[in-house]
Amino acid sequence: MHVIEFKKTINTGSLGKSKWQFTMGIYNARAVAAFLGMELENIYLYSGYRKDNLSSMQNESLIALRASNNRDKLKEIKQWNNDVCELELDGTNRMLPHQKIKLNQDGDGTLCI
Repeated sequence: MHVIEFKKTINTGSLGKSKWQFTMGIYNARAVAAFLGMELENIYLYSGYRKDNLSSMQNESLIALRASNNRDKLKEIKQWNNDVCELELDGTNRMLPHQKIKLNQDGDGTLCI
């Protein structure tokens, strides 16, 4: 199953919202698949975006997050930079592959599967 989420700008706030939407999208797709008698095995996540504020974060910003003991945000940034996304599905934390799709001003982007 391939789940795609689109955001204009990726930052620490929008990344948390995307994770929630990924989770709910997976549950909805599973419900439809069960109704159709299908079984979903592999899950792949994709984020389409125009501006990435996470990859370009300066060391000062990362130090400030560490100083404020904001480990969850630091963990999300590390996952974003390493192309993985941890979601809680069915009470279990799962690391899923996560690809980024850079979009131009018209909203066009390219993804090779």
